[in-house]
Amino acid sequence: MSSSPADNMPLVSIIVLNWNRPEDTIEVLNDLRRQTYDNIEMVLVDNASDDGSAEKIEHSMNDVKVIRSSENLGVPGGRNLGIENASGEILFFIDNDAFLEEDGIKKIVERFNDEARVGIISCRIDDYYSGELDHGSWVYPKAQLKEARRNFETYSFCGCGFAVRRAVFDSAGLLPACFFFCREEDEFSIRAIKLGYRLLYCGDVVVRHKTSPEGRYEGPERLTYCLRNLLITIWTHFPLRQSITMTLFRLLVYAEKGRRAGSWKVAPVGLKEAVQLMRAASIKRNPMDGETWKRYKDLNLNLQMHWWQIDRIRQEFGGK
Repeated sequence: MSSSPADNMPLVSIIVLNWNRPEDTIEVLNDLRRQTYDNIEMVLVDNASDDGSAEKIEHSMNDVKVIRSSENLGVPGGRNLGIENASGEILFFIDNDAFLEEDGIKKIVERFNDEARVGIISCRIDDYYSGELDHGSWVYPKAQLKEARRNFETYSFCGCGFAVRRAVFDSAGLLPACFFFCREEDEFSIRAIKLGYRLLYCGDVVVRHKTSPEGRYEGPERLTYCLRNLLITIWTHFPLRQSITMTLFRLLVYAEKGRRAGSWKVAPVGLKEAVQLMRAASIKRNPMDGETWKRYKDLNLNLQMHWWQIDRIRQEFGGK
């Protein structure tokens, strides 16, 4: 049976977060109006800004649905609020300092139409100013950098620009709001993979990212968030033996990253906060079964190394 036009042109909700950056956000929303795909709604979630952002955006953008949060929910929590207030069958998320190429949504819809089991699409992130690949937003092993302009199946996605079928949220649940910031993509991806969905990196769907030098800085607070959330993901979803070895590996990696950032507290504080958050949020272990773990490991080259492979471990520190 052939598909109807409505099936081939589903509503796409574009969700943007704002916190005290109205001018940047308005610039991004205006840029999104260039999309060649017609069936779009734009949803702006204001994460409890205290500078009048919501009012400024509402005044400037009367075709945007503005959702105001009474508290700062963090990135995953704010995006969850957007999901709950969006109507689209496909949800596209983009940072408010990033710009999607004008046929980006059209390409994303085509990819989803091509294969029903693709549940998440991750975009290629280029530097806004140079037009070169944004290495700071590359979330995959460095060995895969040569694939950056191609499409490949993967195990996670970059939060700067990505799309998800609503059906994935309906079956896997929302983003882990308790993470607040950093590495929520990894945890959510595993839940999608457990349900049989495929994740696709699309090197031909380009987002140009304006991140400032300050945004690149991995200070102790950011590192602690990342380690905490990584440990929770490992403890929740990895088989027991692998969760033990990966916990030790990540503690070593983040102890060194913390040292380079001028703090010895990153590893112990991240470990402590991971234990506390798992208890506070009542997060239970739900490890991948053998078949899912094999599939996940095959997709994630980081899991195919051993502790004695010093050259691979050095890649965790930018090759230094």
